[in-house]
Amino acid sequence: MPQTSTIRKPLCGANLPAGPCERQAMKNGRCSHHGGLSTGPKSQEARRNLRSRRLINGRHSMTTFEAKQTQQTLAMIMAIIREIQVLSQEEKLLLINKMRLAGIY
Repeated sequence: MPQTSTIRKPLCGANLPAGPCERQAMKNGRCSHHGGLSTGPKSQEARRNLRSRRLINGRHSMTTFEAKQTQQTLAMIMAIIREIQVLSQEEKLLLINKMRLAGIY
């Protein structure tokens, strides 16, 4: 009959509805189910480093965000141009004067 060790390894102990978790704990004191994911960089330098790196998920990268912003701005400008094309010559002149007063044109 093989000998078994009587030394008990620490348990996870996470609070569950059925009582504390009884799985074997890892180095961080919790089991693989209750260890939790990384909470991200803590220092300002580490956060700056993370922002400067290229992110893997393209939906959240800065270049995609800037491209989407540029696309929205272009769509807004095109809508304004279409509205201006419909205006009469007098309405166009009034609009230009308003833009000059506002410092836009």
